[in-house]
Amino acid sequence: MNEITYRRATLDDTKALCELSVEFERYNKENSTRPHEHFFGDWENSFIEEVVESLTMENACVFLALVDGQPVGYICARLCKGCHAFIVEELFVKSKYSKLGIGGKLLDLAITEGRGFGYDIKVEVFDWNQSAKDYYLKKGFFVESLVLKLSP
Repeated sequence: MNEITYRRATLDDTKALCELSVEFERYNKENSTRPHEHFFGDWENSFIEEVVESLTMENACVFLALVDGQPVGYICARLCKGCHAFIVEELFVKSKYSKLGIGGKLLDLAITEGRGFGYDIKVEVFDWNQSAKDYYLKKGFFVESLVLKLSP
C-alpha cells in the first residue's frame, strides 16, 4: 500500500513544485480553448518566481501531497485583501493519483487555512474545464459570478 502524506511546502520544495506546475500547465495547454496563453516567453523563470513568491508570501499557503515520499500534487492559495477573499489559485494532482482523495485532502488543508482569515474562499476555474467545475461544485462551492474576457 502506498503511504500518502501531506505537508506545508518550503523553499526546499521549489524544484518539485515547479515540476508539478509544469505538468499542470501542460494539462491546461492540451485541454484549453486558448492553448497559446500557456507557456509564454520566459515561462521557466516565471514559474520559479511564482513558486518562490507563493512560498514566501505572508498570507499564502502551499501544501504538497506525497506518495511514498514523492511529490504527486499540490495546492496553492492566498489571501487577496483587495478581493476580500482567500483564493485557491492552483490545485493539481498527477492523473495516476487522481482517484485517491488527494485533491480533496489538499483542498481541505487550504480551506482550513483560509477560514482563519475570515474572508470568503473562492476558486477560479477555466470555462473549458468541466471536470474541475463539477469537482468544486461537489465540494460545496457555487457559481458567484461569470468573468468574460475580450479576445485580443
